[in-house]
Amino acid sequence: MRCLACACWKKINVYFLIVMFLFFVPASGAKGESTIQSGGEVNIRLFQDTKEDTAYEDHEQVRTQFDVWTKFKKNGFSAYVSGRTEGEWLIGDDTQKDVDVTLRQAYISADSDRWALSLGKQVVTWGKLDNVIVVDRINPQDFRWFVMDDKQERKDPVWMMQAHYFGDNYDAELLYIPFFRASKIDFFGSDWAVFDHLKEAVEKGNYSASAKSIISGVRIKDKDKLTQDTFANGEWGIRFRNRIGNVDCAFYYMYIHSRVPVLREKTSKGNTLKRFLYTPSVNSLNELAALNPANEDLVLEKEYPGMNVIGGDFETIIIGEYGLRGEYGLFLGAPYLRSDFSYVEKDRLSFGLGIDHTTAQDWYYNLQFIEDIILDYEELFAQEEYSHEITFNLKKDFLRGNLLFALDCAYSLSYGDSMFNPEVRYKFNGGVEAALGGFIFEGDSTTLFGRYNAKDLVYMEMKYRF
Repeated sequence: MRCLACACWKKINVYFLIVMFLFFVPASGAKGESTIQSGGEVNIRLFQDTKEDTAYEDHEQVRTQFDVWTKFKKNGFSAYVSGRTEGEWLIGDDTQKDVDVTLRQAYISADSDRWALSLGKQVVTWGKLDNVIVVDRINPQDFRWFVMDDKQERKDPVWMMQAHYFGDNYDAELLYIPFFRASKIDFFGSDWAVFDHLKEAVEKGNYSASAKSIISGVRIKDKDKLTQDTFANGEWGIRFRNRIGNVDCAFYYMYIHSRVPVLREKTSKGNTLKRFLYTPSVNSLNELAALNPANEDLVLEKEYPGMNVIGGDFETIIIGEYGLRGEYGLFLGAPYLRSDFSYVEKDRLSFGLGIDHTTAQDWYYNLQFIEDIILDYEELFAQEEYSHEITFNLKKDFLRGNLLFALDCAYSLSYGDSMFNPEVRYKFNGGVEAALGGFIFEGDSTTLFGRYNAKDLVYMEMKYRF
């Protein structure tokens, strides 16, 4: 049963909190000028597949996004609110997804020379690496478009309390998140879903009525205990930052739930179902149909286990103007699938090391190496005991900063899959930008990027900031 405090918390209106805050600051008797800032951004992106592989793909899509924000500040107190309206359209298709209007960030904060406190819906960034997730796991992310957006844009704000204490040569930070929120992931029905358009392919394919009935009955759901807004699902973390010599470093402890789920079977037949979903073929479908699964066998639950995380990060300058930074973390109780597709939890050690530099000709590059080590290893599905990945980012400004060339790459040394994202962007006067780019994915179908090796695309983007 949910506690009364949880029910009351859920009914609090964030706008009421902010209005009360704005009244409180002038009434406090403190002197000083107040400032109000606001702005926004309109973003329109057109995506075009480079090749029409199946009839189920979304070959041409338009994404629109409209963000607005307002910030009030006076005498060490501030309030921030931002909202977003976004929609998706399929070109040449009568179907249209709903337009979503969401409250993004909404928090109040206060600070002094020694402390700072913020309360509300917000985004926090921990760690030093670019576009790589090692210890930066406070906020869930929106993976419904896979990696079309970078890590910061994918982050979803969550309700939290954030407190800082600033010492003479260090600072300590405490976070508390009362309610669990998972990352947004589609499992069926889109180009970037984990299982693509698999249900549609079976429904409209040359398969038996029995096989079609089985696959249409597949259901993936959250476990009830994590869908409830209860303090029992709360998460927290602490970070201690200091400078040792010329090295900025931080140490972390977090208790968080895995933001990305692993599917857990309800019955032993659920493992055969997962075998078909992750490695679809006629044989794996026939194997599932031969078991004559009941409704309960076709239910899979998204598991988000609680994990204790011990880790840290560092950053320094070496050999003149080369930046060196890194992150590391020990994750106790991370979810995996065994080779027979049954659910299991394993401890994992992850670390990343990056070096970046800007040349005399203003070419910026950033090379990062990421390593995952699964402890107490047994044979797992699509996971080796040691896995190694490299990422590379290259940027160059032209025409006094108005023209930007960028290239983002990622390559797994262990699994052989890769991603390439070249982009050219031009900044016009008045806050207008235009971009042309593309995504290329390669690899085996069981790998992270290889799963989308038939989804190569080009995109055009128009952005206006005000």
